[in-house]
Amino acid sequence: MAMSYTHSETGPHMLIALTHLRAKVYSSLRHNTFCRSKRSMGRGAKEPGGKAAASAPVVPLQGHCRGLCFLIQLLCASTVGLVWCAILWARLSSQIKFDRPGRTEMDELQVPISDSAFYLSYYYDVVRAPSLWEGLQRLLRDSRSEAPDEVNALHKFNVVPELILACLQRLGGGSAFAFYVAAVVLFTALGSAGLALTSGLLGGSPLCSLAAGSLYFALCFSPSMQAASRLGGAAIALREFWGVPALLLQNGWLSMALVAPARKGAPLGRLLGCAVGTCVLELFWQFAPFVLLLQLLAVLAAHTLGTLPRRRLGEVGLAAMLGTVAALTLSFGNRMLLCSPFFALAGSTAVVGLVPLSPGLAAKEGLFFESAWVLVSALIFGIVAQQSLAQVASEQEDRHVMQLLLQKLGMAPPEASFDAFLYLQAPEFQFLSMSYVHEALDSLALPAAGLATLLVAASWLRSLVCNRKHSSKPSFEEESRAAKQSAWLVQVLFLSALLLLAGLVSRLRVLAAPALCLVGSLSASPNLWAAALGVGARRSWAALLLGNSLGLVLLCTPFMSGFRIPGPSSPVQRAQQVGEVAADLDMRELVEWANESLPSGSLVMADMTLAAKLRMISPTISVGNHPQYESQTSRQRNRDYYRTFTCAAPSTVHEVLSKYGVTHVLLNANACRARMGKLDAFHERQDRCGQLSQAELQQRTFCWGGFLTSPPESDGNALFELAFRNPVYTVLRLGPSRATWASEKKRRRRGPSAQWTAAASWRDWLKGLRGLKAARGLARAGATWPKRHGGSSEALEVAEAFLQAAERLAPGDPMVDLQRAEMQQMSGDAKHAFDGMLDAAQRAEGLDPAALNQVFQALKRPLNEQGPQASLARLKKLVAALVPHWEATHNAFELCDVASWLKDWGDQKLSRKLWAAAKRIDGYDACVREDWSKWEGKEMLSHETWRAFLRM
Repeated sequence: MAMSYTHSETGPHMLIALTHLRAKVYSSLRHNTFCRSKRSMGRGAKEPGGKAAASAPVVPLQGHCRGLCFLIQLLCASTVGLVWCAILWARLSSQIKFDRPGRTEMDELQVPISDSAFYLSYYYDVVRAPSLWEGLQRLLRDSRSEAPDEVNALHKFNVVPELILACLQRLGGGSAFAFYVAAVVLFTALGSAGLALTSGLLGGSPLCSLAAGSLYFALCFSPSMQAASRLGGAAIALREFWGVPALLLQNGWLSMALVAPARKGAPLGRLLGCAVGTCVLELFWQFAPFVLLLQLLAVLAAHTLGTLPRRRLGEVGLAAMLGTVAALTLSFGNRMLLCSPFFALAGSTAVVGLVPLSPGLAAKEGLFFESAWVLVSALIFGIVAQQSLAQVASEQEDRHVMQLLLQKLGMAPPEASFDAFLYLQAPEFQFLSMSYVHEALDSLALPAAGLATLLVAASWLRSLVCNRKHSSKPSFEEESRAAKQSAWLVQVLFLSALLLLAGLVSRLRVLAAPALCLVGSLSASPNLWAAALGVGARRSWAALLLGNSLGLVLLCTPFMSGFRIPGPSSPVQRAQQVGEVAADLDMRELVEWANESLPSGSLVMADMTLAAKLRMISPTISVGNHPQYESQTSRQRNRDYYRTFTCAAPSTVHEVLSKYGVTHVLLNANACRARMGKLDAFHERQDRCGQLSQAELQQRTFCWGGFLTSPPESDGNALFELAFRNPVYTVLRLGPSRATWASEKKRRRRGPSAQWTAAASWRDWLKGLRGLKAARGLARAGATWPKRHGGSSEALEVAEAFLQAAERLAPGDPMVDLQRAEMQQMSGDAKHAFDGMLDAAQRAEGLDPAALNQVFQALKRPLNEQGPQASLARLKKLVAALVPHWEATHNAFELCDVASWLKDWGDQKLSRKLWAAAKRIDGYDACVREDWSKWEGKEMLSHETWRAFLRM
């Protein structure tokens, strides 16, 4: 009998039936369709008969050949490291000739500047010491950096790399400079290999390793050559060149710890490697705590997003804390590291992650509750711990970092912080230029990283839906995939934080670049493609094809010119575009004078760049300030020195510097020109310049013409005396403190100041100069004065006063006479100028090859103008005297240039000899490559160019 239902009976039954049907369909879709790849890669799905279907990996042979795959990845990473080593070695060899034998220390140390010179000076402190113990004492009781105070350099500065290398160099011997540069190159190559190996381990494919190396190569050798690295001769010892490779190695150990299945906890060796990597990074780079804080926040965020188990989070936090404790011990309790938010957060994360939950909290259901509790607890405990440590031990060494960020974000006025103002004068501390973003796009690093980020996001969303409710206990394979997914997410989050940081401070792009390439290379991972697209076992080859195809494309990036870059230039071609660092004659003159004339124990204050240079290259003197800005005392001393860039009275400058016991103050014309009139907001009213014309500003600014208002006194009560001057640098000797008020009263009685452009203003000052080096510097200052300050009669009078004073100090010196000849040439007296140069060459021959070479450079033009009939014999004689000097200094350019000159004038024998010497010394020299076809009868082939570049 048919059943019938009334409307009131049918409605509820149908609603219940539809609800059950919807639930079954949703469950079927979740477990059989959307999560198919998850189940097929796991323990296996149940067949209709009840048997477990055989599980299949996403990528064929995965799990069967893990050992062989790791060996292949290691081989690929080693290849990346070797390529980097060869390229960097060749570039630095061409730039600074560090690997050429027989070079003097003066030649080698002309190259490093600023921070690089400052850190390198500690390396030389240990190398030059009579014993290793004495060298260690020079670091522990450093009295040459913030003289007259003593500081513990190992505690205050990150000079552990210099100490390690100095110890090794003392054992091995050889050139100290060559050893240091070689170590930097090898460590950079090791970091690149670590980047490639990390990518291979995360991506599960050797192509990921090669893609990471290719992307990093393409980004480093972008058109600006500055998008990913600033490694060059002048900056060889910057902390970032130790810190970035250390970060890449530490990040590799962290990734290895994260990808370990959660069943038995992370292997002890991986956590130990993570701790050691953290310790090394913190010892090598003062900025490490900020970077590691971002990394730890990324790990914490991965747990909050449900991909990282709480226990693994605690293990990572414990490794980070132990590594920091070791770094604190080895750095004698560095206070900036002790009070860093990273150390506090690492400790709180370790406690929250490893301490078992209370029964009440453990009874709460849901992953969200545990993640939220861990996040809030770790942050609160970390903030409390950091604030407690800051109250006890902080010296606010890193206060300037917050001031810089506030000023850049418009949250503080420009005159709020003098330290932030100094930072923002350098383009490296401005916002990231869009040109670097375009270069990241052209190198495919940014598009690849964007694609990988989308794939990781898709994989994470899939894991939220497919949360393993179908399985009471996850299999080992499922745990492995979940661990790898957490590692992917950590790298994406870490990259996001680094990109934000690089956008705020352009210099920090060197941190974001390798992370960008690492994430970008993951787009070549078949595992990531499979996890994101949900590809099942039957379609695993689709993921393999997508990942490997993209990997092959990324592998070609070093050979691609890019979409926005005009011309055929590729990163591989740009890697070969390198030239020798030009010699700084002004700096060399200054340093040679300082080493010869300044008494032992002299205390010099200068702008940060010069102070570091003098500390490195003049071992007997001390400096009162330096460019290591993570030091509150150094910041104050730099601010006091910057008084010389204001319109302060000489008595004020003398009083400010005398409290440090300064004996000499060094003025840099280039720094003075850039700073004068810009510091009014940071000084007292009486020291401000106000609104002045350029001429008035130069007259009143102390570092330009202001010091002339208080000339030397015959009674010895002078505030300052002139000790050295050349075209760029001026050194003033400080008088006794008792001279301050007496000199100031006399200056006020004299009324208007003498003009710095008048010869009469200089004559009394020139009487205090002593020695040959001072005479040579002054002669060059005189010869260049009309070029720099106009050829007026007044300027010529100043130049003449300088030259006459130099000739009185060093009569008959070839270099002084050369400057006189150049002045005659400038005034149109070509005959007397040429005769004077010949006389100078004759006197320099056999006595000073370097001086003879300078005379020869000045003689080139007049000799060439006279032609071969009048000058060939003179030219050959000069060349014969200079060839040993050129060969000893590896000057292939000069040998090649003169060879071409002699060949054009018909001398085949000597010219051929010079060409052979030039080609032997440096086949990659610019002149050698340019004249190759002229001598060899054919263009330089590609393989010949590479052989010359790599010095094979």
